[in-house]
Amino acid sequence: MINADDIRSQVSLSTDEAEAFLDYWCSLPRPVNGVPSQRDFDPTAIPALLPNILLHDLTAPGCSILRIVGTNLVDRFGFDATGRDYGEFVKPERRAVAISALQTVAHHPCGMHVHAQWQYHRGELRRTEGLGFPLVRRDGEGRLMMFLDVSIESIGYDDVKARDIIALGVSGRKMINIGFGVPDWSGDPPESD
Repeated sequence: MINADDIRSQVSLSTDEAEAFLDYWCSLPRPVNGVPSQRDFDPTAIPALLPNILLHDLTAPGCSILRIVGTNLVDRFGFDATGRDYGEFVKPERRAVAISALQTVAHHPCGMHVHAQWQYHRGELRRTEGLGFPLVRRDGEGRLMMFLDVSIESIGYDDVKARDIIALGVSGRKMINIGFGVPDWSGDPPESD
């Protein structure tokens, strides 16, 4: 079974939060199918990380319903996006790629490490680090992705565009082998979702 050190050998994590998140996911029991169950995901076990956690429900094709949105993310977004489709927050021309990446993590299964740039509702531009891993839904009938989204730095402000939150671009996305190999991912052109 792949452990945290095996995963660290595949990606360079930028934040202490990503390191702690990786350790937490790797500590979860993995039943016969090798993917942890939502039943074992205990948000109270990671109180310092919870403000930066998203839980994507990837059961329905073509969408990602946000089931948990941490308080730091609510603050950055300017509203609570719980229950909304993540695709709403990605440039329209990039939505299919973004949702495909999330679905790949859940259904391949694999992990995903992302560096991205976001514009938030107040016009602030930020670089973020994201790290996501799959979970099997509590009912066993669907897939989820537990995702950490940490703000690395502010990179400016654009008042002209300041009305909506939107993913401006992904500067790097890497799929991570968690024991099932790495899918052939070619969905991100050089500047993407």
